[in-house]
Amino acid sequence: MLHFLKTGSESLGAIIAGIILGSLAMKYRSIWGGVLLHWLVAISMDVLSLMHQGRLPTKWSP
Repeated sequence: MLHFLKTGSESLGAIIAGIILGSLAMKYRSIWGGVLLHWLVAISMDVLSLMHQGRLPTKWSP
């Protein structure tokens, strides 16, 4: 429900994705495909946002 606090296009995208993922979950009787897809999209959006802002870490170990 957090998508409804965002722009209209994000809210519309969330509704469409929810219908598609919900339909797939009902067809295959499992939510795990949708959970995995949602997680992958969220992680990729975070990484792309950090890259765009130039804030992606360059040093990964101490």
